Amino acid sequence: REPTGFDIYGSIQIREREQGGENDLQDGGSRIGTKAFWQIRQHDYYVFGRYEAGFNVLSNLESRSEPGEETGQIRNSFFTRLAYVGMDAPLGYLVLGKNWSTYYAVAGLTDRFSGTGGSASGTYNAQTDGGPTGTGRAGNVLQSKLSLEFLPHKLFKPFQLNFQVQQGNSI
Repeated sequence: REPTGFDIYGSIQIREREQGGENDLQDGGSRIGTKAFWQIRQHDYYVFGRYEAGFNVLSNLESRSEPGEETGQIRNSFFTRLAYVGMDAPLGYLVLGKNWSTYYAVAGLTDRFSGTGGSASGTYNAQTDGGPTGTGRAGNVLQSKLSLEFLPHKLFKPFQLNFQVQQGNSI
């Protein structure tokens, strides 16, 4: 990393999916966001933060093209995907907010199945983004990662132990 940094990013994503023998265009996770990090001490100590909003392109277009639809639906199609602050140090990091869950380190590989027509891993359960249950983009979490290099790092990656504590939410 550089000593300090600030990025603004975005993408528009639309996918074609076959369901029931018919092809259909669907929203695919469009987003816009910003992230920043600042070096606070030498030897890789950083403070960082990120905010990312998601939005639906096709549902916005449909609501504008259909007469009689309320414009409030357009505003409601923007939602928070990620919003967190944290500190990164040589032995690990600490994060507070809405962030990818510790479970997502594995589920991130298998959640792509739902986008390609297969069954997903339960990352985005209960018709949510996994925020209330802590499996996807977990909301109101405190996360910590401890990273230890007790094996030769040229042969093995560091051992990492992830912790996640989340305020309970009923789903």
